[in-house]
Amino acid sequence: MKRRILGLVLISALTVSLAACGNDDNNASDTPVQDTIEDAGDAVDDFVDENITGDSATDSEDGTEIDENATYSTTLSLDEGVKVYLVASPGVYDDNGKLYAMGAEVYLVQDNENVLLDTITGDGTAYPISYDDDGIYVAGGHSVSYYEIENGKLVLAEEGLEEFDSDGNASYTFKEDGVEEDEAEKEYNELFTDYQSAKPIEFQAE
Repeated sequence: MKRRILGLVLISALTVSLAACGNDDNNASDTPVQDTIEDAGDAVDDFVDENITGDSATDSEDGTEIDENATYSTTLSLDEGVKVYLVASPGVYDDNGKLYAMGAEVYLVQDNENVLLDTITGDGTAYPISYDDDGIYVAGGHSVSYYEIENGKLVLAEEGLEEFDSDGNASYTFKEDGVEEDEAEKEYNELFTDYQSAKPIEFQAE
């Protein structure tokens, strides 16, 4: 954002200055003003690239640099010797110097190979993908899901949904091991509390 603002300010200043020179008969040259402005624009781009940030980098509020072209990942060790490798999807964001993600590609680490199981995604940076000893959570403002690794597969163990009708009345559904329950506000709230107690997953650039 700082890069764009500085570039626009410098371009605007140069444009006004050069346009004024172009209208001065005593200082006329054979070089069209438009060409000169374009050259100046290129110079501004070079200046900003060298002095602000690279094209592929974004600075977070606390100065942590996030490379948009980098792969951000982490490895988790769950109970029963299960190890999973996660690649942030669609990307990471900074929260007080720690890099979190709303979702991730989930790989099972097996025989020194990473086997892709699935991609799981939450909704909103207020809900980072998190984990406990047994599995992985993703969540949003009105949903929460809990996944476990069973027999080499990523399984949706529990899921809670909150929905509203046209009058603003909330209804809740809860699913566990494929069995769905209606009127399950208590179960939904308990699962969301479990998510809030889980540990947000931190990612690092590879």
